[in-house]
Amino acid sequence: MRSIFRPVLPGFFFTHNGMEIFMKTFLSFFLLVFCASILSAGEKRGAVAFTFDDYHGPRWLKADAVFKKYNAHATFFIVGGLNKEKLTTMKKLQAAGHSIGLHSLRHLDAYTPKTGKLYREYFEKEVKAQYDLCKKENIHVMSFAYPNNRRNEESDKLLFKHFDYLRAGLGKPKKMIFYPLDKLEKKMMLGGQGIGKYYKTDPKQIKYLMDQAAKSNSLIVFFSHDIRPNAPGISMPSELLEELLAYAAKLNMNVIGFNEIPELRKKYGHLSDEKRKALLQKKIEENTKRRKNETPIHSGVKRPPNVSIPNSIYEQIDNGGHLQCRAFYDSEGREFARQDFTHPHYEKKASRYLMPHEHRFRYNEKGLRISKETYDVPDGYTGIPTNVQE
Repeated sequence: MRSIFRPVLPGFFFTHNGMEIFMKTFLSFFLLVFCASILSAGEKRGAVAFTFDDYHGPRWLKADAVFKKYNAHATFFIVGGLNKEKLTTMKKLQAAGHSIGLHSLRHLDAYTPKTGKLYREYFEKEVKAQYDLCKKENIHVMSFAYPNNRRNEESDKLLFKHFDYLRAGLGKPKKMIFYPLDKLEKKMMLGGQGIGKYYKTDPKQIKYLMDQAAKSNSLIVFFSHDIRPNAPGISMPSELLEELLAYAAKLNMNVIGFNEIPELRKKYGHLSDEKRKALLQKKIEENTKRRKNETPIHSGVKRPPNVSIPNSIYEQIDNGGHLQCRAFYDSEGREFARQDFTHPHYEKKASRYLMPHEHRFRYNEKGLRISKETYDVPDGYTGIPTNVQE
């Protein structure tokens, strides 16, 4: 039996005008969908910098394929004299979009913590030969990684005369540092987290830290050495590298070399410390007036005291206006809770890292602190100083 239904098209469709209207409508719809798909991708949030030390040229070059796959770049810090092979490798990595940094001639310490000794001729004797040859060979070097992560502010001052960015480990106490993209400086010391079996790397922890960097639109730095399958010790397993690059792509993060930091500064804006402090102070004054009848909130650069004004809040804020932690005090002036925003805390009961987190304290009848429990920061609290919030 023949179907009694059939599609019916308006008669004007078959006319010249009808076809023209149809094509315009179709093209408009196509462009709308195409543009929406681009916008849905969203602007990149946060940045991650993977850095690699010493010299593992052949395997670094081999790993470039996985960086290309995810449109990602890294920074390679070179140690030792720069022979023809090293220079060729450095130029190939630079041509692939990666950043080249220096790591000294003999891997000696710029600063010795045990003795407090500063190597004042460090650049001249341990770095200058590398630095001058890179200039001669048109290798653009903006950064230096401290051997053995040993440094202090004085060594930073000496090396900032020649480099824009310095990199070391996190130091003690070990705290993960996030660098907000809108507050990146022209010259910075960047602390990084090691990746490798020696550093007891937990991929879940690394991904969690990347999550936090993306959410806070901040830069986070990691360091390793060689790149190869099932790498031991202080090196990056190639399978883990791909896993982390894929995760960064999923988070829509910038994956950059240190030479790209100036581009991030331009893209995400930058305020001088003076302007930032002035705006911060103005905001604090405005909101303090509005909060006169609320819980008193005090702030300073020092860590929160164990005892303070009863029924109050104290916020530790660094010189750049970033909230470090927030403490709450009970009716007797005892600290009963503290929120930390600068480092992760591993909570055994939850079997995961909490970042940010809140410590809650209990006291006995004599007023002595007897216990501490750690949780996620409750909803409604942010890492922004309270007197700056609207």
